Amino acid sequence: TGDEWGLSPESSRAVAPRPVEASILRDTFSRQHTYLRISLTERCNLRCTYCMPAEGVSLTPGAHLMSTPELARVARLFVAAGIR
Repeated sequence: TGDEWGLSPESSRAVAPRPVEASILRDTFSRQHTYLRISLTERCNLRCTYCMPAEGVSLTPGAHLMSTPELARVARLFVAAGIR
């Protein structure tokens, strides 16, 4: 379940944003990011070579994807941490 992460529907209350913590969202090159992009589908038709090579990729089974309430909760948690 998602309860241990605060992802249950009952925990989906609004949270007030706060300043971004220095290391909350850093990539492997130590660049700090202040925004979050959430992809809602793997079925993109842009065919970018880094995520959708010409030979294709295996798509994740639907049962392994996050639900809409889980995605909304994760987004709220990042906003609460100051991420746009």
